[in-house]
Amino acid sequence: IPGRELPGLQDRREAGYDGSGIVIAVLDSGLRTTHEAFAGEGPEDPVLTEEDIESWIADGGTEGGYLSSRIPFAYDYFGRDTDVSTIDDHGSHVAALAAGYVPEAQGAFRGAAPAAQILSMKVFPDGTVGGADDAVILRALEDAWNLGADVVNLSLGTPNGYTQDDVLDGLYCQAFAQMRRAGVIICCAAGNIGGALDMKMEGSSLPTASYTDYGTLCSPASYIGALGVGAAEWSAGVDSNPVTAGYSNWGTTSDLRLKPELTAFGGMTLSAGSRDDSYFYQESGTSMASGSAAGAFAVLLQSLRERGVTDKVRAAALAESLLEC
Repeated sequence: IPGRELPGLQDRREAGYDGSGIVIAVLDSGLRTTHEAFAGEGPEDPVLTEEDIESWIADGGTEGGYLSSRIPFAYDYFGRDTDVSTIDDHGSHVAALAAGYVPEAQGAFRGAAPAAQILSMKVFPDGTVGGADDAVILRALEDAWNLGADVVNLSLGTPNGYTQDDVLDGLYCQAFAQMRRAGVIICCAAGNIGGALDMKMEGSSLPTASYTDYGTLCSPASYIGALGVGAAEWSAGVDSNPVTAGYSNWGTTSDLRLKPELTAFGGMTLSAGSRDDSYFYQESGTSMASGSAAGAFAVLLQSLRERGVTDKVRAAALAESLLEC
C-alpha cells in the first residue's frame, strides 16, 4: 500500500474488495502501459472487453487502442493517436495509485483499486512541459462518459479557479453536471500552492477588501459537480497522525461552497514512473491524493453494488457521502 488509506477502506480491502467491475478514467500526461504495475492478468469479468471497444469505434467512437483487460482503452487526445507513452512520470504515478498492482513475488505494490479497469486518456503534449487544452480535456471527458466510466480522475488544474467562467461555464460545468446526473464521480486535484496566507508569505498580495475571495482552489476542482481533493501528509514522520498538507489549496469558492470536499493521503508516496517498466519513485501533492481517492471510490462503489445498491446514481451519491464524512 503506497500511503495511508482513507478511513474504513482497510476493512474493505481485507474483505476482498479491489475495485472489480469498476472503470476509472485517468486524464493525465500519459501512461507507461508496459510498466509492471499495469501488467499481468486483469479482472476475471471485465466491464469493458475488446469486443466492446471495437463495437464502440465502429459506431463512430474515438479510435483508441485496446491494450489489455486492465487497460481496455488508451488514446492520446493531444497527439490524436493511440500512443499514450511519455517521458513524464506524472500520469503513470497517478494511475498506479488508483489501480496499479504488482504481486508479492515481483516486489509487491498495490494501488487503491488494483482490479479496476483503467481508461488511459492522455491530454498533455509529449514531454515534461506544456499545458493541456480545454477542448482536448472536454473531448476526453465526453469519451469517458460514453465508455461508461464510474470514476474520472483529473490531477490537473489552474490555481485560483473560479466557480464559473464566462467562456467555460457552458462547457465544463454542463459536462460535469451531465456526468454527475449519470452517477459518474469526478475527482479533481485541489492544487499545490497552499492557502492565500501561504501565498502572501511568499510575496503574493492578498485580495482587496472589495474582493474578498481568499480561495486558492484550482479549476476544474472549483467547478460545480467536481469533487476537490486536498492532500494530507504525516505530521511527524511515517505512521504519525496525518494532517492537511501545508501546500494543499483550499478555501471557499466565489459562491461560498467549502472546498475541497475530501482529503486523501498525498505525502511522499511511492508509485510507478515512466523511466522503465520497473521504475518506482516517490512524489507528493494533491495529484497523488486525487488518484488515491479515485481508487478509493472504486472500491466503495464495488462494495455498495455487491450489497444491492445497483443504481449507478444512488451508489455514487452514497459513496460520496460516506467518504466525505
